[in-house]
Order: sequence, then structure tokens, then C-alpha cells
Amino acid sequence: MKKILFVTATVLFSIISFVMSSCSNDDDNPSAAKPVAALAEVGEENCKEGVIGKDLHLEGDLVAEGLIARIDVTIASADGKTTIVTKSWTDGKYIGVKN
Repeated sequence: MKKILFVTATVLFSIISFVMSSCSNDDDNPSAAKPVAALAEVGEENCKEGVIGKDLHLEGDLVAEGLIARIDVTIASADGKTTIVTKSWTDGKYIGVKN
């Protein structure tokens, strides 16, 4: 009789503990801030100009809270009306890492 009472009490306690315990909602998907690119140098000797047909030197920092999935670069005219080059990278050493 004591054994049945002990087993019943243990099972009842286990069920109550299982039902009463709660988990935090870990499914929240906090949105990471957009990556920020800060160009330190643009053009030869930081002249802020590019010449069509010649190499273009860009140097800067890219800061991202989450992992980098894709890098998009768009080069436009000074007035912003004409897009000259649009390039996207989805593989390489900077993809899937932070900063």
C-alpha cells in the first residue's frame, strides 16, 4: 500500500511539475540592425573620384550585427541618377562571418 501511494505521489508530482513549468518563448526573432559600410578611402590617393576603364580603390569598414549573407556594391554618378555598376557577392571569405 505504501509503495502504491509513493509511486502515485511521484507520478502526480512529476506531472504537476511538467505542466506547471514554463519555458520562455525563444522563438522571438529579434531583427538585427542593417549593416553599415563606412568608406575610408575612395579613389587613388583618396581623391573621391573614379575613372571609367581604370581600377577603382575602395577601402572601408563593414560592421554587421548578424552574419553577412550578401555584399552588394552599387556605383552611381555624382548626381545619383545614373547607375554605372551593380555587383553582388554571395560567396567568398566575407560571407557567413561577422564584420
